[in-house]
Amino acid sequence: MVEKVTSYIVENDADFNRAIERLRKTTNDFRVPFGLIAKNFYQSNKKIFKLKSAGKYPDLGGLNPNTIPDGQTETNEVRAKRAKLREVGFIYPLMVRTGRLASSLVNPSDGETVRQISKTGLVLGTSVPYTKYHQSDEPRTKIPQRKVVFIDGGPLETSRGAKTSGRREAWLNIINKYILDNIEDFG
Repeated sequence: MVEKVTSYIVENDADFNRAIERLRKTTNDFRVPFGLIAKNFYQSNKKIFKLKSAGKYPDLGGLNPNTIPDGQTETNEVRAKRAKLREVGFIYPLMVRTGRLASSLVNPSDGETVRQISKTGLVLGTSVPYTKYHQSDEPRTKIPQRKVVFIDGGPLETSRGAKTSGRREAWLNIINKYILDNIEDFG
């Protein structure tokens, strides 16, 4: 799956793009900061796949988790949790069932990891086909959106701790530090 991704917080994408423009004005080789950003990407993804609750994701139960379908006595959420527990032995982390998606996003050597770093380009993600159903910005018909590739952090972030230690802050710091550390070399 290689498609353009928009973060939950679009302003974070814009901030990152502005930092790339600053980098572009000082050098034409981004491989060092992009390598550090990739390393941070895999480390920070581990948090998603270790969550002990739904976190900021919509919980199990589809688009209408509180609905009790005709002929049933439990909500969609309760039924979905019971089914996942029966099938795999756990409910959380929510984004883990087989571990295939998690492996591709926490392990850079996984066969389904997408990691391309060039002098002026960075692509990080996964080729696991079903990721598009979680990631897509398209209208939903079955499952809620649960993005796994995004830039978190910043002043609009609502996740605990991410305002000050999210990817946005880490990645902007990597780029800014690289520019400052090498400003004399860039001439």
